[in-house]
Amino acid sequence: MKQLDDAPAAAPRGGGSAKWIVAACCGCMALAMLVAGLGGGALFFKIRETLAGYEAEAMTFLEKAASGDVEGAYGHFSAGLRSVQSLEEFAATVEANPDLFQAASVDLNSVNVDGMTGISRVKGTVTSRSGVTRHCVFAFVEEDGQRRLIEYSISNTPSD
Repeated sequence: MKQLDDAPAAAPRGGGSAKWIVAACCGCMALAMLVAGLGGGALFFKIRETLAGYEAEAMTFLEKAASGDVEGAYGHFSAGLRSVQSLEEFAATVEANPDLFQAASVDLNSVNVDGMTGISRVKGTVTSRSGVTRHCVFAFVEEDGQRRLIEYSISNTPSD
């Protein structure tokens, strides 16, 4: 007859490996979320930095035109834009629409880069010195190592 002391020891309870698998999955998901958050934040700041460069270029162009340095503003034109708008035509445009070029600020919020043509199209608003805000589009292309305008458009109608 068997005694109680001779009974085999109870087997350990199962499920130990399942909790480690769940913990590992949760850890991996947390790490992935952290990496995605850091990457997204870095991307946001890089886009903001890029837009700031385009804003400065657009503002310099507008300031030159508004100050009467039409030739200096025309110097920002690419060869492609010069082929469709002469210096005389540009000067007439500035003279006929002075408020469009008298900018207090440029706020660009969208950039689209065409990898095939190398054209960077940025969109946003221009606020005039009189406080009127208008929609704008500026398109730039690299030419002779410098960023040059290939298109510009400032709405005659104030934005909402």
